Amino acid sequence: MGLIAGFVLRTSRESIPRSQEEMAELLGVSVATYQGWEAGRRPVSNMRGADLLGLRRRLPALGAAPDIVVLLDAAMDADRVIGAALSPSRPGAPRTRRFGSAAEPGGTDRALRAPA
Repeated sequence: MGLIAGFVLRTSRESIPRSQEEMAELLGVSVATYQGWEAGRRPVSNMRGADLLGLRRRLPALGAAPDIVVLLDAAMDADRVIGAALSPSRPGAPRTRRFGSAAEPGGTDRALRAPA
């Protein structure tokens, strides 16, 4: 998951302003890779460290607003936290079950803890 970092990347691109195609060319990546970053399908945080550092340095050099680019690290952290919270296989996570649906007669839409 990389939705928040992708949004920050898109916002920094729009502050220049450049198209996704132009940004991909300027950064030396394919258009599909760049679009994946912005859409969150390819988390920016999965980049190699040197490439990520290069991206963070390159964006302001291309004219992206520095006050937006600086948010990229916090956005990647937020993506990691959200991803961990949504991961069904994380150790120690409480198991939950849903009982019915609020749309069903007598159903409830609340999650109940399963016995450990």
